[in-house]
Amino acid sequence: MLYFQGNFYITVMLYMRGKFIKLIGFLMLPSEVARVNKYLVSAVGVPSSKLVDEGWYDTQVFSRFMDVCTQDSTMGDRLYYFVGSRIYPTVKKSGGLPPELVTPLDVIKFEDEVWRVNHKGEGIVPRKYFHVKEGDVLLEVITPGYNTDFMRGAFAGILLMFDIKSGKVEYLGDDKFHITW
Repeated sequence: MLYFQGNFYITVMLYMRGKFIKLIGFLMLPSEVARVNKYLVSAVGVPSSKLVDEGWYDTQVFSRFMDVCTQDSTMGDRLYYFVGSRIYPTVKKSGGLPPELVTPLDVIKFEDEVWRVNHKGEGIVPRKYFHVKEGDVLLEVITPGYNTDFMRGAFAGILLMFDIKSGKVEYLGDDKFHITW
């Protein structure tokens, strides 16, 4: 996968856990799941429900999985944000968040840990925080192969978990996000 970094492109091989792709499939409408499963069977031999939770899959498979889903969706590209926004609320409902995470800032920092544990390859770097305080975070989020609206949605979903409806997640370019609430 080519990834633009600085003033040049670099080749990045990046892999993600199957359970993450399965979660995204769970969040989709049945008609969307049918389309993406057809793609997954052609790409990796199984539908999303049969992916190995702890198995490793090329993030290009996930990227294409999302592209296939948006092609015929009535939501179009807005689907990236929508699906992203449902990740952490779904993880919370299923008991997947540690109980010590009690503020949006706690979960934003936890997202970095989740990213590094569930991905592997040379493109995995920790989040870089430029400004961090409760209610205002500026960070760099390098996620080769991921749509920026998907990541904006993931951060917005964290805010929604805490019933923060006036929060704002801005993509500033150059992999930087500004989150306020």
